[in-house]
Amino acid sequence: MTLGDLKAAIEKDILATGGAGLLGGEPSPEAPRCLGVGIVLGPDGRRYLEVRVAPGVDGSGVAFLAQEYGVPTHLVRVIAAPAAQAYYAFTSHTAVGHYRGRGLGTIAAYLLDRIHGMHRILSAAHVIGLYGYGKRGDPILDDQGNEVAYLDRSVRLTPGVIHDVDAALAHIRPGVRLRAGGSLKRSRPRLGELVKKRGAATEETYGTVVSLDYSLYVDMPVGQVFFAHQMVVESLDGTPFSEPGDSGSLVRNSLDREVAHGLLFAGDPVGLNYPHRTFANHLANVFEKLGLGVR
Repeated sequence: MTLGDLKAAIEKDILATGGAGLLGGEPSPEAPRCLGVGIVLGPDGRRYLEVRVAPGVDGSGVAFLAQEYGVPTHLVRVIAAPAAQAYYAFTSHTAVGHYRGRGLGTIAAYLLDRIHGMHRILSAAHVIGLYGYGKRGDPILDDQGNEVAYLDRSVRLTPGVIHDVDAALAHIRPGVRLRAGGSLKRSRPRLGELVKKRGAATEETYGTVVSLDYSLYVDMPVGQVFFAHQMVVESLDGTPFSEPGDSGSLVRNSLDREVAHGLLFAGDPVGLNYPHRTFANHLANVFEKLGLGVR
């Protein structure tokens, strides 16, 4: 058996019982004991299976399952951490948000719709799409309360469903000029690649891609939403790669700003005592889910 086989087994248990089959306790996908699992690049250059358990949960069952699958236990790591959080902010000179939303986030990029002759903006569904529950034409506001765009379409984020994308589109109000991420070329990231993002909260930061296939729960006002096959970026030098308000940012190659890999949507709570993690949708999945054929 491989790390991928073990990951698939743990992910299946997370979705079915919230991790109770692996870690014990009462089955509860609504209050999961296991919050995520992914194959992660370690600082030594080796690949490990990382299992994320809720604080206070005994993770010893992971080692027993690894032995059953014939996976060396030194290649399996258990971390105790709260669920990742969807990132919002309330003040930022570059931020936007749905008029009924909880907070603000970042514009990823302008996308030119040549068919309809209009510019659109790409961001996270929880930022401009009201988690997918917004209506077409809903106003998108800047941090001063001005209407700057109108919602086109959004992925609906629903607890109990497996998601791979948190993304939405809006068309810009005529005459409005917004600061956004710029042009982009979609590209699949590489493990260990140095990347950067420019967000409304923390501006430009750098990090390292440590996983291309991570599945996890994310805390949102609609409940804990499960995302599969996510990209993970680890901060450099202990400085968070992202903070609340950065959701919607593009994760780009550090040297070529036009090469974009992912759409940032969540991160670890700030202040945890291990390297801060940021989570992003693979951009190819974003474009496919939103029906985009632009580059």
